[in-house]
Amino acid sequence: MGPPAAAEALRKALSIGGDRGVHVSDPALHGSDAHATSLVLARAIERIGYDIVVCGMASTDAGMGTVPAMLAERLGIPQVSLATRLSLDGDQVTIDRETQQATETLQATLPALVSVTDRTREARCPSFKGIMAAKKKPVETWSLADLGIDGQLAGLAHAYTKVLSATARPPRAGGEIATDDDGSGGSGGERLLTFLGAQKFILGRVLSMTSVLIVAEVTGATVPKSITELLTLARRLGEPVTVALGTGAAGSVDALARYGAARVCIVDDPLLDDYSVLPQTEAVAQVAATLRDSGGGLAAVLVPATPEGKELAARLAVRLDGGLITDATDVEPGGAAGGEPGSVVTTQSVFAGSYSVKATVTRRTPVIAVKANAVAPEPAPVTPEVEKPQITFSDQASAARVTARAERAARAGRRDRRRVRWPRSRRVRGVRARRAPRRPARRGRRSLAGGGRRGLVPAQQPGGPDRQDRISAALRGDRHIRGYPAPGRHADLEGDRRG
Repeated sequence: MGPPAAAEALRKALSIGGDRGVHVSDPALHGSDAHATSLVLARAIERIGYDIVVCGMASTDAGMGTVPAMLAERLGIPQVSLATRLSLDGDQVTIDRETQQATETLQATLPALVSVTDRTREARCPSFKGIMAAKKKPVETWSLADLGIDGQLAGLAHAYTKVLSATARPPRAGGEIATDDDGSGGSGGERLLTFLGAQKFILGRVLSMTSVLIVAEVTGATVPKSITELLTLARRLGEPVTVALGTGAAGSVDALARYGAARVCIVDDPLLDDYSVLPQTEAVAQVAATLRDSGGGLAAVLVPATPEGKELAARLAVRLDGGLITDATDVEPGGAAGGEPGSVVTTQSVFAGSYSVKATVTRRTPVIAVKANAVAPEPAPVTPEVEKPQITFSDQASAARVTARAERAARAGRRDRRRVRWPRSRRVRGVRARRAPRRPARRGRRSLAGGGRRGLVPAQQPGGPDRQDRISAALRGDRHIRGYPAPGRHADLEGDRRG
């Protein structure tokens, strides 16, 4: 899917092993967001036919990484994501992947969708023979009409999100001193409260009492810091309702209530123990639908902006038919942040942090993935209402499962680290002195006594990488700098932006 210029990229894919190409191009696609992108790709894949769908990690313009999950949701198939190794055995696909907590092995039954990372295999380079052969391979061009899609369902006019403003980050300024005019402390205290409220250090008045759903994956009494941050942000928008997922969810009620969770919905089905995004999606979607259809309504769904959280948010956005915003650094009520009353306005940091973007969701329920450290957690103890909703899981919920998990060892603290001291006579600051073999001194040429010379060579650290490994690691660590969106565009930047 792309403009006419994308045909060149399609030919390159054919030159490195592809057999057939399909190019979906239509003027109505210009400015499409992730919702429209996943819809068009799903219709094209269904028309082609498939056993397994392989996607990349993220696009180079937005870096959202949500289209694979949205595509799997539209196709109604299981998904295993961020694969570093991929293998097929009959109707089973097995992958290895690395998460923030563990290294996992996942298995899914075909048909399924797999997303891979840049470390799955070494990239192929097109050969001259492949380039010539690609010119003879078939490439079809389809329009939206060929896929049976109404042009009004795609493009910028149908985007689920909208950018309100994009401003450069102001230079760092000096501090502000709150002075007291009459010495009573009243005027100085008011100025201090105003400053703290403007900087989001303290919460202001809640503008609505609609529900705000927070998704928390917990294993016991300990609640991750990212969830306490979401509860702090949710209190700006309405009444925090937390859906606690996992067999140990019941033990987290007190910790969630300490940060303002007025209602806690416990879903402790054993199916959630072996991580798969599909059963989590079905559980959260049923709770969200109940809140949305209630009298108070649902203001937003907040999830942590982790790779797993983004997958869940992407599937929820399709299932709830709501707008999706990822990597938000702040969440505010629309009426107090320049948006429509009753809406939710988010802040995103783009273009290597030099621009700040304010965006809002224009359709249905917002699903927002919030980055860590967006706000300082602020306790607000309440007496929660605890309930255990009846969740119905489909047969597809168990199609992808975790077959092995190796927890990562905790990083050693500063006090636990041991400094390795090399003998001073042999190593000094990572450099080793080596004496060249003795040679007889030549006449008429100055040399060291005895004909010997000293040279300095880098010391090879035990088990350390060589030069080629360091170059590969540097290339893998390269990251594309995201461009900032223009006002009026959609927040996820998916699709062609050159027009």
